[in-house]
Amino acid sequence: MKCSAILLSGLLIGAVSSAYAEADEIRIISRAEWGGKPPKKTPTPLPGTLLYAIISHTASVACATKLECSKIVRTIQTMHMEGNRWDDIGYNFLVGGDGNIYEGRGWDVQGAHTFNYNKKSIGLSFIGTFSTAVPSNKQLAAAQNLLETGMKMGKLMDSYKLLGHRQVSETLSPGDELYKIIQTWPHWSEKYQVLLPDTSGAIAASKIKKMTFDRIVVLELIVAVLHVSGTLGDDILSKSNQYPHTIDSQSVTIISRGDWGAKTSTTPLTRLSETPLSYVIISHTAFLPCTTKDECSSKVRDIQNIHMTVNKWDDIGYNFLVGGDGNIYEGRGWDMTGAHTIGYNSRSIGVSFIGTFETVVPSDEQLKAAKSLLESGVKDGKLTADYKLLGHRQVRDTASPGDKLYEIIKTWTHWSAEP
Repeated sequence: MKCSAILLSGLLIGAVSSAYAEADEIRIISRAEWGGKPPKKTPTPLPGTLLYAIISHTASVACATKLECSKIVRTIQTMHMEGNRWDDIGYNFLVGGDGNIYEGRGWDVQGAHTFNYNKKSIGLSFIGTFSTAVPSNKQLAAAQNLLETGMKMGKLMDSYKLLGHRQVSETLSPGDELYKIIQTWPHWSEKYQVLLPDTSGAIAASKIKKMTFDRIVVLELIVAVLHVSGTLGDDILSKSNQYPHTIDSQSVTIISRGDWGAKTSTTPLTRLSETPLSYVIISHTAFLPCTTKDECSSKVRDIQNIHMTVNKWDDIGYNFLVGGDGNIYEGRGWDMTGAHTIGYNSRSIGVSFIGTFETVVPSDEQLKAAKSLLESGVKDGKLTADYKLLGHRQVRDTASPGDKLYEIIKTWTHWSAEP
């Protein structure tokens, strides 16, 4: 084993050993150093020495430099605070591919990473997606060193239990490959206390069901935020029809799947059974916006990748995405069932604005492109003349499409207060 030193904002705070260690030093990058925003309100302290450490992954692209990792951590914080409406970034710490630890809520503040374990654990999330890939030795060493330091500092019990996120939450996190690795670590525990919610008061059986639903919503947001994770019908589009050429007109430009670099769906997609459709669902991706075709195409490719590899969906979930460059990006298109809104996928078109619109508004070009797309849908017989336009939050327990965008679409002709 090789001995490593941990630094917090440049100060040596402890020395630990790790079988994965590749460097003599490892640093904890403070919130100020990675550019974190202050929490919305006074944090809740954690009680004493903790029994649990929960390992997750961010289900995002990986990072290899401090600059890249800091940008991803800032994006996660924005999603957690604006998309999820949490007080701060949810994790206590994040582990970068650069071998650095990124301070989230830290050792002493209650996190928002694992329902019913937040008060009893430290949440440690690996930056990246580890369903088929493995973290670097530097990343693994940094995580082990942090946990050993936590014991030495009295933050974790000497007998603490290490758990994968999937053991205590309905999720694929931390990914198959990372989960295999942490099962070999000394503190990993197959047996742990199942912490059930209090069903005597506010959290009743219906609330438990809602919380399960929330986790699905959070995963969907993570998929879209972190830039980077159907059944076969009788009438399937041919490949040539499914991926048309880029369409240019005076009103709207649709960037085809081939143009933005889409992967082929894992199975043929199911054609929508009823047309024209009577619903349109507007969401936002809860991520940073894009302003050029190259930027937007890259974001759409990452969303598709996470939808297919982490969510195990057949393809990207949205029918269309609206870029800040004023272009429409084809997802599943007009004729295929989406995977964007439970209960509405087979009878609606899902249109997602690329960006986070909780406190900012989309560009005029983005709004114009979305309205032009919907107008063309009516003209082409894809949408009924009296279709209903709904915000994602009206039919799912989510903050999407963000307060600012929601206020805007409520002024559009087809918006309906009632689904």
